[in-house]
Amino acid sequence: ARRPPPPRDPPGGGRRGAARAPAVEGWLSGTRTLEGRFTQTLVSGALGTGLTESGRLWIERPGRMRWDYERPERKVAIVLGERTVLFLEEERQWIRGKLGEESGLLPALLAGEKPLSALFVASDGGSPSKVRLRPREANAGALEEIVLEIRPGTGEIAGAEVLDAAGNRTAYRFEGWKRNRKLPEGVFALEPPPGTEVVEQP
Repeated sequence: ARRPPPPRDPPGGGRRGAARAPAVEGWLSGTRTLEGRFTQTLVSGALGTGLTESGRLWIERPGRMRWDYERPERKVAIVLGERTVLFLEEERQWIRGKLGEESGLLPALLAGEKPLSALFVASDGGSPSKVRLRPREANAGALEEIVLEIRPGTGEIAGAEVLDAAGNRTAYRFEGWKRNRKLPEGVFALEPPPGTEVVEQP
């Protein structure tokens, strides 16, 4: 069955969201590196609700990200351009792959080369601190929208809620950003530990 169309923004809502988007874009364009903590929660979807994970995040623009999940299970996800690595510590698996359209727009927003306005159309997010982003490309994978929470006056991204076409809604909360500082040496140069199974995804 076709999903119902998203609710229309109230009068003026699109303009308010569009007005907030340049602050976010300015903050991102002035960012070379980011280091902070994140909490990731599956709010709804086919897999259920309530799964919360947390850890540390490093970003080097353009194109490099590392997510270190510390709780409840340890794993590391690295993005280097279009290449990805997922290390599952408990399963001792090292999974290499490529960033697909269905999962690439959040990394493109946080660490990509293109400006926000080239990737998304901005509208009101339902509160003064939120902006709704919908992909400009009709074939942008399964992503339907990202709702950003921004810190007033700075454009700093405090959170993001990602909705895909399957109805999965995942919320991210970011804390303690350290911006434009030197990142730890070799933070993106992780290698599989001895005895780890290496899996190559197409």
